[in-house]
Amino acid sequence: MTRLDQAAAEIKNATSLRELHDALIEFEDTIKILDESDEVDGTYLDQEWELKSRGIDICKLPTFGGNEPRSTDEVWSWDTERILTGVGSFHDWEIRELGEEDRLQKRKDPV
Repeated sequence: MTRLDQAAAEIKNATSLRELHDALIEFEDTIKILDESDEVDGTYLDQEWELKSRGIDICKLPTFGGNEPRSTDEVWSWDTERILTGVGSFHDWEIRELGEEDRLQKRKDPV
């Protein structure tokens, strides 16, 4: 199993938002290391293609409970209290607390 395969397996097997966050960073870090090494033939690896080729659709990452946030712009996953955000070609992955607006909406939504 290659380093990218290993990192992809961690994404697939994540059981919490924190595990997913850490696995996505590990995947990106592995791509950056490979791009800077002699292990690839001078071409740059495309993160989205590398994920898709391993059965991971970046737009369909798992979620871990709670309602979908009101706005999902730059939101890739969530749990009951936090969201996983990321922007850029190498997403600057960050876990953030749900905003007060999202918490109020959650209370109004039927269970």
